[in-house]
Formats: sequence, C-alpha cells, structure tokens
Amino acid sequence: MVVLGGGFGGVYTALALERLVAAGAPLALALVNRENYLVFQPMLAEVIAGDVGILDTVSPLRQLLPHTELFVREIESVDLERRVVTLGAGLTPRTHELPFDHLVIALGNVTDFRGIPGLPEHALAFKTLADSVRIRNHVIHVLEQASVVREAELRRAMLTFVVAGGGFSGTEAAAALNDFVRAAARTYRSLPPREIRVVLVHSGPRVLERELTPALASYATATLARHGIELALGQRLVAASPHGAVLADGRRIATRTLISTVPSSPNPIVEQLALASVRGRLECDATLAVRGAERVWALGDCAHVPLPGG
Repeated sequence: MVVLGGGFGGVYTALALERLVAAGAPLALALVNRENYLVFQPMLAEVIAGDVGILDTVSPLRQLLPHTELFVREIESVDLERRVVTLGAGLTPRTHELPFDHLVIALGNVTDFRGIPGLPEHALAFKTLADSVRIRNHVIHVLEQASVVREAELRRAMLTFVVAGGGFSGTEAAAALNDFVRAAARTYRSLPPREIRVVLVHSGPRVLERELTPALASYATATLARHGIELALGQRLVAASPHGAVLADGRRIATRTLISTVPSSPNPIVEQLALASVRGRLECDATLAVRGAERVWALGDCAHVPLPGG
C-alpha cells in the first residue's frame, strides 16, 4: 500500500495501517512526501508571531511511522494502469518507480496564484512551514526599513499589511500578524502605532463562514475588528503590484506586504489523474474509494467524501 502525502490525512492513514501490521496483517507500507516531517498546520500562524518555535510544529515521520518505508521525493506522475508511482530523481541519477496494489491519495490542495496578475511575483504564500518563516523574516525586515523612513506616505504603506482570504489560514495569519506587528512596533520609537494597519480581504460577508456556524463566524468577525484589524468584506483580490493590492471594487491598498491564502486548487498530481471529480476534488464514496478507479482511495482536502446523509 502506497500513501501519497504526509499531512494529517496521509500520516493518520499510515498510522492506522501500521496497527494492522502489528496485528499480523500482511501489508507492506510506503509513504511519499516532499518533507520528512509532519507539520502541525494549525500552528503555522504562531510561527509568524514567534509564539511557537519552529521545531514545536513538526514531528519526524520516521519516528511516527517506524514500520512504513518513507520516500522523501517529489511525485512526478501516477500511472493507474501500470499501478506505478514515479518519483523524482532528487540527488540520485534517475527517477524511481514505486509499484502499488492499493493507492491512498492524501495530497491536499495548493495555493494557486495563476490567473491573478502580479500575484506570483508580489504575494507571499502561507501554506508551509517555510512560508511562515519567510513571512516572519519579511515583516521584521519591513519594520526595520520603516523605522528609518521619514516620508510619511511611504512609511504608512510599509506599515500596512494585507492578508487575502478569510478561511482558517487567512484569519489566523491576520490575527497573529496583527498581534506581532503591534507588539514589535513598541520597540521602535520612530514608528507611530496609529499608522499600523492590518487589512483582511474576504469575499464573504463574514470570515470563516464555511468553516464555522453563523454565530461563531459572526463572533470571529467582530473579534478581529475589535482588535484593530480592518475587514474588507465582500471583496476579492484581483491584482497585485510591488507597491499595493488591488480589490474588485477598484480600491488600491498601498502596501509592501501582501499575504495570500487564496485561491487554492487541487494538487497538480490530482489534476493529472483524469478521474471523476467534484470542484477539483476526487469523487469518493462513503468508504473513501475513488469512483471509477480500482483500489484507489482519497481523503482530506483533495477528496470529495459524502456525509452519511448524502
């Protein structure tokens, strides 16, 4: 059995299968992931703020899964007819073919900047541990640069931080960034606190509207506003430049820091499979079996799994 992806879905699948191996099941397990660790995704925002250390957010896969063969490589392709996963060469001379009887796809989704002018060049992604560290370093650099700028308009632009996307990732990033920047700015005598702006852009009427109940989503929205975060609700990010973010209503927000958690799309490997999908997610039945594929399973953000009621 081969598991693709080392996030929560992939790792917990392998953990469950290892328990079957311990009970005597004749299984050979392999897991493919681009890193050799599991990232506790909900704490990435705390890495930006420095509330949590980097090592506190990761767990080594070889320690978590002692009975699973780990391949730390990029996935190049999946051949469902030959039942083979082709892995990138890495530092070796050639690619590696990994055969499977059963395949579990837990590749999640990716932040996809295609289609929005300027986003690939000027936006910071917030998806991985490396992204969190990059954002933190960038924000510190911006504060240092702003502290010696005397031109008020330029300084205000540098002290404006824009986050696009009001799901869990965007909301948590905006909240952590707001706390971090306002606390850090107190150590810079030349930075007026009133000039600091954290703007959260979201297409819906309130943040977390898909993730939480309406009452909790309204509470979260009000809490962000109470803590000084500006909410641009009912708006979408449509373009980015080195000096600002452009919203759907034509508004331009001058900034040197644009963090985007949208749009997201399926992992490119999932798109290559040409299997039945619903809004880009592999269509599964209630057992996680992918429709139209033999002994192929999917779960997590790349899968469309029906609830018991349909």
